[in-house]
Amino acid sequence: MAKLRPVDRIEITTLVDNVVDLVPDSPRPDALKAWQWVRGKRTEPTDVFAGHGLSLLVSTHIGNESRHVLYDTGPSPRLLAHNVAVLGIQLRNVSEVLMSHGHDDHFGGLLWALKRIGHRDTPVYLHPRMFLKRGRLVKTEQGERIKEMKRIPTVDEVIGSGGKPLMDTQPRLLAGNTLLASGEIPRMTTFETGMLGHRAFVNGTWEDDENVIDDTFLLAVVRDKGLVVMTGCCHAGIVNTVKHAIKLAGSDRIHAIVGGMHLVGRDGQSRVVPSVEFLTGVHPSLIAPAHCTGWRAVRLLAQSIPDAVVNSGVGDRYTIACD
Repeated sequence: MAKLRPVDRIEITTLVDNVVDLVPDSPRPDALKAWQWVRGKRTEPTDVFAGHGLSLLVSTHIGNESRHVLYDTGPSPRLLAHNVAVLGIQLRNVSEVLMSHGHDDHFGGLLWALKRIGHRDTPVYLHPRMFLKRGRLVKTEQGERIKEMKRIPTVDEVIGSGGKPLMDTQPRLLAGNTLLASGEIPRMTTFETGMLGHRAFVNGTWEDDENVIDDTFLLAVVRDKGLVVMTGCCHAGIVNTVKHAIKLAGSDRIHAIVGGMHLVGRDGQSRVVPSVEFLTGVHPSLIAPAHCTGWRAVRLLAQSIPDAVVNSGVGDRYTIACD
């Protein structure tokens, strides 16, 4: 495989997230709230909306060369379309799409996004297991049952909307070799146990799928700064994710982590302390915990490494540039 090219600058714009917070809480120029960078581009209505999910627009720059990749699409076309309009985002510049895993809170706006991009055969990078029917084992008064998750678009629907599905389990370079999709993430820790009760329907049978092995992160290297790790839901665990990023890049210089860390709810509570301890040891310059990170983890991160943590929300733009 070709080598990941260091970039001069990367911009990560949050199109969908669980929260909206437009008030700057730090003077950092690398982490701007929406109305600090949108300026005169705002349309009517002027309010961005929050929703349970995530979508990031990732732009890389080397000299005069710029590339734009959409990483996940939030839970619905309505939400993504609204925020894109309010933020003045032009999706027609997007050349590729990467989906982090096969859950509807990340897939919901995909077909709309592909139509809005408007290109023929826009590459959409996917893990083959993303298209399995998914569910979760729940307990009821009548006993255990599988509660099916909302379906995601089919391969045919992706093609019909202008996408070209490209399925792989291995790492893959994107955006002129300026971004790397992780492929499957090795599970190295004992405490990152995936999504409890998660099931996949395979050959007519519900099978254990707690590892959510299709979970995929996005990686960039910024010259003079180090690694930038972007996560969707991080079902593999943030420690496994960062360790794999270090292995893929051949460098342990983590500059930024942006995205969901799945430290929320009953799944995540036992992982909060060891995950935060690990991240404190890594001590990135910027951590933007989004989506499914959870308030316990955000609070502990802010206490442990207050110089690194920013309050993430819809419309935030993170810019990391070489010195």
